[in-house]
Amino acid sequence: MTRRDKSLVWASLLILIFVVVPLVSFKYFPWFEESFYDLTGKSPTWLVLNLSILGLILAVLNVIYGISKERSYISVVPKVISPFVWFYMAIFLLGLGDPSSFGIARLTLRNEDHYKQ
Repeated sequence: MTRRDKSLVWASLLILIFVVVPLVSFKYFPWFEESFYDLTGKSPTWLVLNLSILGLILAVLNVIYGISKERSYISVVPKVISPFVWFYMAIFLLGLGDPSSFGIARLTLRNEDHYKQ
C-alpha cells in the first residue's frame, strides 16, 4: 500500500467513526438524547455536530498529508495540526461538550416527580 492509499483508508475510517456512527446512533438509541440533555443541560446534537466537524478536519488533514510529497513543507502542516485537533477532541469529549472545562464533566441531577415511585 502506498502512502496515499493508507491516508485515504485512514480518512475514510475517521469519517465513518466520527461522522456516520454518531449520526446513525440517534436512530437506534433515541433515549440517548433525553438522558444526555438531563445530565448536561445541552442538546446532544451539539456534541454530534462538533464531533463530526472535528472528524472531517482530521480526515482532510490525513488526505493532505497523503497526497503531499514526503519532504515538502505542505506535509509538515497536517503533522503539526493533527495533535492539536486530537487534544481538543479529547477535552471536548471528556468535558461532555464543554472544552473550556478542560476535561472535567459537570453533571446536574434533577429531582423531579417522575423519578419517584
